[in-house]
Amino acid sequence: MPTFHVHFDFLHRIFFPSTSPAGSKDVSLDNVKKLTPIEMFAHLHTDAGVGALRAWFKTFFRSGEDPDVVGDDKPVSEIDEYQFADMLQLLCEISDIEVLDMFDVLDYKKVGVIGFQEIYLVCVFLTALEAGESSKLLFYHGQALFDMLTMPPHKELTADEFKKLGRMLGFKERKLSLLLRDILVGSEGPQTISYQDFERLYFCLFQDYDFSNGNAMLLPAVSGDDLLSNEADDIIGEVDAPRYNTISPVEPKTKTRVCTIL
Repeated sequence: MPTFHVHFDFLHRIFFPSTSPAGSKDVSLDNVKKLTPIEMFAHLHTDAGVGALRAWFKTFFRSGEDPDVVGDDKPVSEIDEYQFADMLQLLCEISDIEVLDMFDVLDYKKVGVIGFQEIYLVCVFLTALEAGESSKLLFYHGQALFDMLTMPPHKELTADEFKKLGRMLGFKERKLSLLLRDILVGSEGPQTISYQDFERLYFCLFQDYDFSNGNAMLLPAVSGDDLLSNEADDIIGEVDAPRYNTISPVEPKTKTRVCTIL
């Protein structure tokens, strides 16, 4: 099972920048309303949350926290794996190998750098797991996740590509193989996974994980006017435009029971 421990105080300092520099872990947050992990996940899908994260991303590597990382005082739009490791180790408990595995998945264009969209998805991944909200990753970001794993011009995943996401999020190889058993065993021709199968199988995995953490498929407790509006809708649309053109983010999916495949 995933074992990341998110430093929510660090995220609070991003969302409430007047409290302290985001790189500091020592300043008290006593005067700031602390969001629960579920509220934090919801906040990442609002204008305020996305805007604060974007502002932090543009300035963090020139803020003087680690001047050797960038070497100048210009805002950054992309970061490499070393900068990503510095950032991620502030955000959560993670090993160097896990950092590299995560960067490999996020750098789906294989250009050696990632941008704000990928950083946003990382924050969403980690808070969703911690909050027991991982089944909502597919509801909000399923197409973006699938597109990161496919190698152009292919439109379907190999078994190894399918497992990359699960490995990145800390799920065991055996459980990922079990998910694929009924899809791939006995199939004729190339063994590939469509988007529909990807969504269905990962929903089973994530919902099982959420229920094991005492959570169900419930939507964040924010209003429809606030959720995924304006800037939040724009940034999520950049990484997942086809999906947001076809569904309403405030309507729960019809998948409500725990899958029995696991």
